[in-house]
Amino acid sequence: MPTEHCPKAGVEALRNEASWRSSKAMIDLFRRRRDVMYEELRKIPGIEVWRSTGAFYMYPRVKKILDKLGMDVEKFADWLLENYGVVVLPGTAFSETHMGREYVRLSFALDEKLIREGIERIRKAVEG
Repeated sequence: MPTEHCPKAGVEALRNEASWRSSKAMIDLFRRRRDVMYEELRKIPGIEVWRSTGAFYMYPRVKKILDKLGMDVEKFADWLLENYGVVVLPGTAFSETHMGREYVRLSFALDEKLIREGIERIRKAVEG
């Protein structure tokens, strides 16, 4: 589509009630998923978490858990996958700074049931 049509398409999308209702429903769905992940992660001792405000993932600090388990964040991510079937990305995949070494990234772009199951597996892993 030529760029001169893009502003017109944007205006039409905003005027189209079905379009913005669909967008609102998607935003509400992701907000619920975010809140489920946030609340479940808060229950795990050693995890510091903040609500995401603009993405479909969280970046909790797991330094206390890493210290307890004697692992670095890459080993922790591998350990969760290999032993508990949970995929988290090590923060070092995004930043080599001190911050990256203490954080993991989790996505909430999936069903709430799967979010709860994954967080429960993480809880069992770190409390076990």
